[in-house]
Amino acid sequence: MEITMQLVWDYLEICKDRKKLDAKTVKAYRIDLRQFVKYTAVKKKHFSRDGVLSYLRDMHQKYKPRTVKRKIASLRAFSKYLMNEKNFRRNPFAYCDTSVRIPESLPRTITLHTAKKLLKTVHEERKYNLTALRDAAIIEVLFATGIRVTELCDLKMQDVNLLDGIIQVCGKGKKERLIQVTNEEVLGILRQYVKEYKPNINGTFFLNQRRKRISDQSVRMMLRKYTKKINNPTRITPHMFRHPYVKHKTKSFSRNFRVFQSRILRPHGALSHCSSILRSIAVMPKSTSPLFAVWMLTPRSRSRFQYCMVLSKFRLRRARSTINKTPTSPSTAAL
Repeated sequence: MEITMQLVWDYLEICKDRKKLDAKTVKAYRIDLRQFVKYTAVKKKHFSRDGVLSYLRDMHQKYKPRTVKRKIASLRAFSKYLMNEKNFRRNPFAYCDTSVRIPESLPRTITLHTAKKLLKTVHEERKYNLTALRDAAIIEVLFATGIRVTELCDLKMQDVNLLDGIIQVCGKGKKERLIQVTNEEVLGILRQYVKEYKPNINGTFFLNQRRKRISDQSVRMMLRKYTKKINNPTRITPHMFRHPYVKHKTKSFSRNFRVFQSRILRPHGALSHCSSILRSIAVMPKSTSPLFAVWMLTPRSRSRFQYCMVLSKFRLRRARSTINKTPTSPSTAAL
């Protein structure tokens, strides 16, 4: 079957109107499907098993495994639409191995020392720059709550309760959650920001210089500017604030696993999304690691986290043996 852009536009309209997918998801589908249509037109391929395998071989040479996996997911979703709506009888992914192995790596993060240095520079900038107050409020919220940059930019004035220190966040999949901010310094900076900027009661909380919603790219450019001022060689992104938040909060949540679940695991959705978090806390001491608090729950609750324990058990044992391993002399080893 020959794929045309008209079929792609029809599918994107269904994703937007019927499935109510996020705008960024629809944009990713549009980029991936347009690239596939262009590839089939140049190579004179069809949307068949051979065409998909040829396209994947070309993608593996150009992109990283995570990007290739996303493009495969876009094509799979598009093929389901063709089979259900356009009477496309042959599944191009039948008997086709499209599995992609993604290398496991620890998440990119910043140290607590770097975060403090960054916050100190931003607060010193407030003496000379009017927008530095907003920048300080943004960085403080990122580090104190661990929310995503999109969630930060989408915050409404009604979502921030400075009296009780509660922020209502609308995350991925329109999932809402409440975040408690207990640091009085963070709440004080937010109160100063509201007093100076005076955002509209029905508008967004963080504003740009035109008093409109601040964009994700503006937050990234702001962090890039302060990164250069502290002469940090690592490029700091908003997502890097999520992992220091997890490590910092894990110690205080280790004795109360249900709080750890609601504040850290639940915002990430499925347990498979928490693999990087579990790898980052797997080397913590036994007394402070929240993974061991699972066994204090009921059997029904333990089964939900059995998958996490199976994945982390071997890594945990290997990490501790590596840390606690001491070199032995040849004479001692011979004995």
